[in-house]
Amino acid sequence: MSLFNWSETASNNATADASVNWREGMSPSGVNDSGRAMMAAVAKYRNDISGVLAATGTASAYAVSSRQNTGGTLYDGFRISFRAPASNSGAVTLAVDGSTAAPLRIAPGVDCWGNLLNAGSVYSAVYVAATGEWLLDGYLNQGVPTGTPLDWFLASPPPGWLFIDGRTIGNATSSATSRANADTWNLFNVLWGSTLGLTVSGGRGASAAADFAASKQLSLPDTSGRIMVGADNMSGTARGVLTTATTLGAALGEQSHALTAAENGPHAHGVTDGGHVHGVNDPGHAHYMPENLVQVTGAAGYSIYSGAGVNAASDLWSSSAGTGISIQSHTTGISIQNNGSGTAHNNVQPSIVVNKIIKL
Repeated sequence: MSLFNWSETASNNATADASVNWREGMSPSGVNDSGRAMMAAVAKYRNDISGVLAATGTASAYAVSSRQNTGGTLYDGFRISFRAPASNSGAVTLAVDGSTAAPLRIAPGVDCWGNLLNAGSVYSAVYVAATGEWLLDGYLNQGVPTGTPLDWFLASPPPGWLFIDGRTIGNATSSATSRANADTWNLFNVLWGSTLGLTVSGGRGASAAADFAASKQLSLPDTSGRIMVGADNMSGTARGVLTTATTLGAALGEQSHALTAAENGPHAHGVTDGGHVHGVNDPGHAHYMPENLVQVTGAAGYSIYSGAGVNAASDLWSSSAGTGISIQSHTTGISIQNNGSGTAHNNVQPSIVVNKIIKL
């Protein structure tokens, strides 16, 4: 008696399980037996999924006996929980109730990597008849979520983590530069479906699984020399704190910066002029004024005089006398000097250097 023999069609359950004899015209004495049999079947199912079963086997081949006793037949959707007998060395298989061993995987076609399963820990798996494999149930929800970033002070990442350094990941034959191994599948899948716009070698295919199986490489984000800042529009509402930080994975800022003319605030240059004077040297002069001058005629601003001792034909006298001295213009020699070199200034906040790692 076991639940997997029961039918979803009520009428078919008349003969589905001989120990549960719910038939028309059944003997009253059989009621209690059928009721207890149903309770036992439910208890067997409970124990098969509760993790009380201890598997046996090696680091590459697990075996477990269910309480429902399938007789070695693998049913589609059959679920079982068990305690691992040993930490796996790599790809591992699972045999239930003496069935043919089938691969125990984390995703369709993606085998477990070494030490993914720990001795004594409880794991749940579901059999998929279409692909002939056991799939670990809810693996992505166990422990630290795949894709979690952390600061790390040591020179090498711990097992199950990679540096977030822009290199690539992929399967064992992908030639990826950060890690080429089946254990990168979870991270490959998470990042492939993100909005970071990360590069896939050869272009994106139909799905992450298709690209992973095709040995394509997926680039990791590159946090080298950068801090991580929360998106300004996290949860869909812009805060206006850092308005350029709205695209996940976008690189912002610069190590140093030289001010442009537009960034240089209004300012004035003061000038101090000590003052100066122009000296004048006048040697002096005299006007010769003969006595008894008589004006003869006048023309063009000049007067012609005649008199004793005066030659009216040659002696011309200005009607207004000047010194004949002029002061020449002269520059001050003052100039306003440029200041500042235009060299870029340090633009780095107080920081401490760490490595950045990401969970596989």
